[in-house]
Amino acid sequence: RGHLARIAGEVLRIPPERFTVDAPLTALGLDSLIAVQVKNRLHKEFGLTLPLVNALRGGTVSSLAVDVLAGLRLPGGESSGDGTGTLTSAAPRVLAR
Repeated sequence: RGHLARIAGEVLRIPPERFTVDAPLTALGLDSLIAVQVKNRLHKEFGLTLPLVNALRGGTVSSLAVDVLAGLRLPGGESSGDGTGTLTSAAPRVLAR
């Protein structure tokens, strides 16, 4: 969550210490254009392509962290949503941050 808070803070131009991981990203200024920037950063940092519909519907850094971890559970960054996948090789690097 801390790493995602840093990414969100950089994209939103808000220091991560100014918001909690449970604050809705839309309340912090996330709109569809900024959501694309967040999506691009997540792809660059984690190799994942995640839909950001939940973030635009009041999602938080915490809920985004759940989506990222779920995406890392299956090869190719796809999530089954049931938590039964295995961690990919990228997961230990990401989780160590």
